[in-house]
Amino acid sequence: MIPHYGTVCHPISPDPEHNETSMLRPFSCFGLGMLFLGISPKLRMDVTNGIGAGAAAMSRYAPFSYVVSGIALIIFMMITFRHDSRPR
Repeated sequence: MIPHYGTVCHPISPDPEHNETSMLRPFSCFGLGMLFLGISPKLRMDVTNGIGAGAAAMSRYAPFSYVVSGIALIIFMMITFRHDSRPR
């Protein structure tokens, strides 16, 4: 079976025939988050301190806490990125 032109040469654009979603939206959300962290030193300190405190709390209950947090992250990403952008 020959793949559709849009799925081979243009992986960023959605393929309407197969209803594939675009990866441009997750990449742009991640990029904006990194931009905000790069601009604001106070926000960057808050985020790094929060990640450090979370990692310290998770180490007390390892390895179960890492498995549960990984599963929760995958479910969160599936729910977040399953809808296409729609005009309002």
